[in-house]
Amino acid sequence: MTVGNLVRGAAPEPKPATKFLPKWWREAKGISDSEGRPMSLSDKPSGSEYTAGASAADFNLTFKRCVPFMEAMSIGYILPLHFDLIIDQKEDGNYEWVSRADEQLGMSSPNQIKEIPEWPDHTTLGLRINNPWAVRTEPGVSCLFIQPMNRPDLELQVFSGVVDTDKYTIPVNFPFSIKKTDGPSSRIIEIGTPLAQIIPFRREDCKSKTFDLDSKTEKSMNKEFGGIMSRVQNYYRSLYSRKEYK
Repeated sequence: MTVGNLVRGAAPEPKPATKFLPKWWREAKGISDSEGRPMSLSDKPSGSEYTAGASAADFNLTFKRCVPFMEAMSIGYILPLHFDLIIDQKEDGNYEWVSRADEQLGMSSPNQIKEIPEWPDHTTLGLRINNPWAVRTEPGVSCLFIQPMNRPDLELQVFSGVVDTDKYTIPVNFPFSIKKTDGPSSRIIEIGTPLAQIIPFRREDCKSKTFDLDSKTEKSMNKEFGGIMSRVQNYYRSLYSRKEYK
């Protein structure tokens, strides 16, 4: 994937999502005790972190040790906000916003978005971020542009979209909503804040089907599952394939 800046040097660069892991994730504990209190790995009960049996009753792995959770946050690239955005929520519920350059924000017609339900606790302002970065991919590769995953701490919520970035090579802009507050507020969404997650994927036709498990297959799966649970916790760690984004 290649990205080009229309205003080179004036905007923070998109980078692999691993570069944007939040402080709350980095500082989270990997295990908790039987009463749910976070613990450091050095404080865990005797035995391996993955050992089941008696020691497993003394602690639990937290979301920090969940590979699917971690991979969702670290897959692809993060496009950061390229300016400081000030959003004021007034007493009457209306909003005002300020940016240092009018071209950084665009407006959507109310008729374009009025039938889209709002996310809980968010309001749609009819604004969009005018992205200065153009994304280009090799033939046959598209990009999924989404809200950074597992980031409920972020104020802005962008709409998701899929773009054939091997053909459409101009910047993709981002309509967004913002978290509501209980009363009047003034918030600064700082430059560099993660705005959108970009996940390249190869376009391929897929087929799916559903089927009922026969007794033989179900018995085999139950046996395998029982063997896994008797040996390790978080067994998926030994199965997943690491992905690299540079």
